[in-house]
Amino acid sequence: MIASSPAEPIQVAVYERLAGDAALTDLVTTIVDDADKNTPYPHVTIGESAEAPDNAHDRFGRLTVVTMHVWSTQPGYQEANRITSRIVQLLDHQALTVAGHAVVSVRAGTITRMRDPREPFARHVVVPFTIQTKQHD
Repeated sequence: MIASSPAEPIQVAVYERLAGDAALTDLVTTIVDDADKNTPYPHVTIGESAEAPDNAHDRFGRLTVVTMHVWSTQPGYQEANRITSRIVQLLDHQALTVAGHAVVSVRAGTITRMRDPREPFARHVVVPFTIQTKQHD
């Protein structure tokens, strides 16, 4: 067996989970993997990912960190926090179906709230999720 990367199927699974939730889609204009300057606020971007081996003698595994970005132009962080809370509810400690891989765990990491120096009117919340997978036989 050759180890395969879960990065693409994880991105698909995360997108489907978020886009399929009416409570979240009521809070945002869109969920994308590549926002541009014309993307209306508030929105969520499925951003960067990092992947590390998590193998055992009998299986191939991966730890994949997927970074979610919440963007809002509402003053303060109230709107961004509501969106962030919903994303955490949908993903943290929740079962996720990832094609070709069994999900062992999904864990939210440290949430960072900031203003974007390029767009000081925008509120930006960064939420990393670590997804541990093992490859199906």
